[in-house]
Amino acid sequence: MDRWIPPTLREGSYATISEENDKVIKINMEELHSASLSQIHESLTASLRRLNVFKKQRLENLQRMQAKIMDLWDHMGVTLDQQKEYRYIMHNTVASLAEVTQKDALSAALLTKIQSELAILEGQLIEKVAKRFAVLAANLRQTHLSNDEDYKINFTMIDVRAGSMDMFGAADKLEELVVKSAEDILLRESVVSRAEVVLRHVKEGSSLHTRETVKNLIDRVKAWEAKNGRKFFYDKQHLIATLHKLKEGNDHHFSDATNVSPGMTPHCYT
Repeated sequence: MDRWIPPTLREGSYATISEENDKVIKINMEELHSASLSQIHESLTASLRRLNVFKKQRLENLQRMQAKIMDLWDHMGVTLDQQKEYRYIMHNTVASLAEVTQKDALSAALLTKIQSELAILEGQLIEKVAKRFAVLAANLRQTHLSNDEDYKINFTMIDVRAGSMDMFGAADKLEELVVKSAEDILLRESVVSRAEVVLRHVKEGSSLHTRETVKNLIDRVKAWEAKNGRKFFYDKQHLIATLHKLKEGNDHHFSDATNVSPGMTPHCYT
């Protein structure tokens, strides 16, 4: 009965998926012993159709994973020299079904290797995203912009790890915000450092010299806003508005202090 089995069942294009091929041949050989010629032809035709479906599914899966790997390589800056190590799993990236003829080119073992490499690369990208999240958070704390609308992100690391969003989009967005936040560190540094000192003095009740420093800081913020064409926010509050409230409070305390009875020393200014 072997003479009725087309060579393509044992070699050539269908040898690309050898484990399914062997299973189908074995089943058909058992059926062929008691089958008529027409039944043999029908059985072999059905076997070829099944093998063709297997081959097509495998090729689509292979090329889908290969495309993801190449995207990850590009996104993560993997050099051509580094890619050479994995060329053995990158054959037939754009081949048609008829062009895939190498033995075991679509074997389960090969697809498992590709899947493993893809998982490693995806894990590396997730780790990169997590690190950029941490850098961004640190930059925003330093600039007091943690709750600023310009840095609003509509995803979390849980979303990224769960694969419920585009990892490339997440990585690109975070990189964009990290660069922007680094620029804001330099742009806002002179005002932020002074504001931290002034606000700390106010919080600690050290108000003897705060009245003038608040006024000076207001002038500095106004100059910054005029130069940069936007409001200066600090912990989600317009800093000038915050400083004006502090100044009004200090003016009130200063007025009370100047109206105390003669001979008395205002304790809050000693």
